[in-house]
Amino acid sequence: MMWKFRSASDSGGHPHLVSLNGNKGRQTWKFDPTAGTPEQRANVEQLRADFTANRHKQHHSADELLRLQCANKIANKKYSPRTDPLREGEVPTAQRVEEHLKGAISFYECLQQDDGHFPGDYEGPMFLMP
Repeated sequence: MMWKFRSASDSGGHPHLVSLNGNKGRQTWKFDPTAGTPEQRANVEQLRADFTANRHKQHHSADELLRLQCANKIANKKYSPRTDPLREGEVPTAQRVEEHLKGAISFYECLQQDDGHFPGDYEGPMFLMP
């Protein structure tokens, strides 16, 4: 991939970038124009074009590059519940609900970074009220 997400990375020896907490929660993107396969680079370019086309309607990136970078982890996650839909009037069993909850937790485990935080491009207040 051209853009590589780095979480809690060092400052690369830059004298003005210091951290008192070991850079926990720090998010940086490193650009390498030769990284990735041609297919991955084309996918990144398509995401960039989609973002540019919609930037006045949706001001954030929706974390598409991060999700693309995590795609292998997401595809190989621990729990992948079956995807067949319920029939009309069918009530899901406790086992099926549990499978889907485990699948959701497994999905977010794939997005969680090694230092424990969830990176994101959130364009809202820093707190939410009911």
